[in-house]
Amino acid sequence: MNKFVLSALVFALLVATCYGKPARSEDRVNKQEKLSDKQHYGSDGEHDDAYDQEAFLGKEQAAEFRQLTTDESKRRLGILIDKMDKDRSGKLTKEELRNGIREAQRRHAYEDMEKRWLFHDKDGDGFITYDEIIKTTYSYKAEPEHQDELFDKRRGLTYKQQMVRDKRKFGRADENKDGKLTKDEYAAYLHPYDFPHMRQEVIDRSMDDMDKNKDGYISLEEYMSDMYDPASHGPDPPEWLEREKEHFSVQRDKDKDGKLNKEELGDWVSPVNYDPIESEASHLIHGADEDHDEQLTKQEVLNHWNTFVGSQATEYGRALNRHDEF
Repeated sequence: MNKFVLSALVFALLVATCYGKPARSEDRVNKQEKLSDKQHYGSDGEHDDAYDQEAFLGKEQAAEFRQLTTDESKRRLGILIDKMDKDRSGKLTKEELRNGIREAQRRHAYEDMEKRWLFHDKDGDGFITYDEIIKTTYSYKAEPEHQDELFDKRRGLTYKQQMVRDKRKFGRADENKDGKLTKDEYAAYLHPYDFPHMRQEVIDRSMDDMDKNKDGYISLEEYMSDMYDPASHGPDPPEWLEREKEHFSVQRDKDKDGKLNKEELGDWVSPVNYDPIESEASHLIHGADEDHDEQLTKQEVLNHWNTFVGSQATEYGRALNRHDEF
């Protein structure tokens, strides 16, 4: 394999890992309003503990816990509870539980950040600049003669347009405006959906993607086009598509003018009046708070361990590699 082909493959891999597929409407909704891919309640109203397990632990760790024996699962849960009990009171307050859930939800963002950090921090100074991101992400495509080439054919997006988006996102992730990103800021740059101060970036990115005619609004046609692509989903529209049409008209389009403005779009993709983490913390306390004091003792959590972590009660878990925290 010659050097040019190898360089092209490496470049394509970097772009794919940094950007992946553009977010579609179902992704926009789930990222903001759900802490798990599982359904919290089924169509018959039955509660699914798997949702709570993924909300409390994060998706990957929840999957690992399910492979453990009951005793090992409870042992690890006890360690997690001790770590979450920051004031060493012997009880988890709603705030401590909320912070623990938030940390679990953000874990993937920080793990992803750590994987990419050394590659992008070219000078090893402990910060990442916009210039470093452009050079490592786009390579020769950042040169003026290549910037008008298509970065994303489906969206008709050129490299120049994508770099403009990146610069805007960099500026919002750079909270102290010193022109460089710390690890926390870089995690927010990579995963804006997971950080409240990046809300406007999430809204603007959604508007950029969905507003095809660039009039500053999202029409029903644009909304449904982003929601459903026959080339990806098949020729037969799914049942939920009709429900989404109704959601657009009844729930999303607040002023009933047949289109979504930026405020209405924000209420959908990044609602400020609903915190899924707060809701989940309240739900867990309600389900396990046996003495009704609005706090959870370790014993109360262990008494309801299956809601928090689960287990398949197999011996396979004993062979899993242990995390340092356990």
